Amino acid sequence: QKQEEELRRRMEQLRKEEEYRKNKEIHDTVGSILRNIVKEVDDKICLERLRDIKQKMRDRMLLRIVHKWQQIVLKNKRKRKAMDCSPVWVNTKTLEQCAEELYTTSQELTLKLRKRYKYGKALDIEPIEEDKISKINLFQLTYSSLNQRFFDFKGT
Repeated sequence: QKQEEELRRRMEQLRKEEEYRKNKEIHDTVGSILRNIVKEVDDKICLERLRDIKQKMRDRMLLRIVHKWQQIVLKNKRKRKAMDCSPVWVNTKTLEQCAEELYTTSQELTLKLRKRYKYGKALDIEPIEEDKISKINLFQLTYSSLNQRFFDFKGT
């Protein structure tokens, strides 16, 4: 009987050790699986967060670039508008065309009278018959240029 009891105790002890080993193995396996799952989830969360940060940085940079571009465009528009509204502008016609437009018939008369006065021969030189002096129409001279500038300004 003693041997049987000893054998039963021994079997009980072996069964407990086996159960303990199985529990430990199950615990280790579950811990390993949980660590792997947590690591994968953590990696996914980190990657998603990094993507979000990267997207925000790209958006901020694009906004900065667009804002700078808008400032440059507005600055150029203000410069263009100031040049268009300025009374001093670059003429679109050549110097010869401008001279022809400014030439009047009274110009010859003025030069001849000036020449008489300069040389002191006002009485020696026969008086020049005065032709009808035509008036200079500044509106007609500047209309085409002003009209073109007005429509350029209105179009922008």
